[in-house]
Amino acid sequence: MTETAALPPARRFVLAGALAVALSVLSGGLSPTAGARPNAPSPLIRVVVTSATGWSDAAAAVIAAGGNVLDQLPLAGGVSADLPRDAVLAPSYIVAPTGP
Repeated sequence: MTETAALPPARRFVLAGALAVALSVLSGGLSPTAGARPNAPSPLIRVVVTSATGWSDAAAAVIAAGGNVLDQLPLAGGVSADLPRDAVLAPSYIVAPTGP
């Protein structure tokens, strides 16, 4: 006779449910943080963002996306910036990474 068989039915039910949840989490079926927002922000990447309407619009787009403007590039109509890796800007902006 196993230990679980010796448990009262209510305890067996709780133990079986806890085991099912643990196995599901371990197999990737459930995330222990499902529905929770991650605490760590997306890593930043160094980019150049240009806009046909000038550097000030590019800077505004970077800031709105949660990035930091590092320098103005008025001849290119853009800015150098650190932008969150998962940021998405409107198609009117050209985003070019400056490094690997």
